[in-house]
Amino acid sequence: MMIARYRTALPLHRARGFALSDIDAPGAAFRTALLSKAGRGRLHATLGARADSARRRGLGLILSLPGGDLAIQGHPAPLRRAVALMGDIRQGHETASTPIVLSGLLAPRATGAAADLHRPIRGLARSGVDMVIATCASTSDAVATVHAAAAFDLPIAIRFTTTAQGDLPGGGTLADAIAAVDDKAAGATGATNATPVFYLADMTGAPTPHPRLRRLRADAHDQGDFGRLTRIEGGFGGPLSAASPRLSQAA
Repeated sequence: MMIARYRTALPLHRARGFALSDIDAPGAAFRTALLSKAGRGRLHATLGARADSARRRGLGLILSLPGGDLAIQGHPAPLRRAVALMGDIRQGHETASTPIVLSGLLAPRATGAAADLHRPIRGLARSGVDMVIATCASTSDAVATVHAAAAFDLPIAIRFTTTAQGDLPGGGTLADAIAAVDDKAAGATGATNATPVFYLADMTGAPTPHPRLRRLRADAHDQGDFGRLTRIEGGFGGPLSAASPRLSQAA
């Protein structure tokens, strides 16, 4: 099992900004790529090129793979291979000014039940990732995911899905959702540790600015396979990390 390098201290201030490497291939296609030498070669070439791009710009990089899907489906071998591949990229491309953080992607169920999330997050925690990025369309999904991540001491970024107007699909503003998640997650009892929580949103919906929110902008020059490279507007440090509470672990 790989040992997480940055889980207890994310390197938010070591770079002047961060890019996020999204891998949006469906779970089955991604798993198939991992199980073949040619597929792993394509993944390695794509992620290596993105790491080089981030290094040229003086940016840190978050390598994020759909490991949550693999954990949900009970595929520990592909999950271990995915994290090992990310670790190889970090070993070969990380520098002092370009820290590389390993993350697992997760899409919570519509029910938002924390119990449903424990299995994939436990799998990600055991795999050695530094953090989790969860795509959420509702406040309840986000709260349940934060609680589950806190149970395994995993830093988490909530990536909200938004409408063209920048609101949540089920209604409500991002500002209200962030306030609600902070309030409900911080109210968990029985805490023995604390979990940092961050908030992201894609630029397409032009969400209302919020001091806790960082927006994602696609890199038009990234033409690689397996998703895209996105820039985290405003970086991942500064006011974001200073304002981010370390939320209590769920009971």
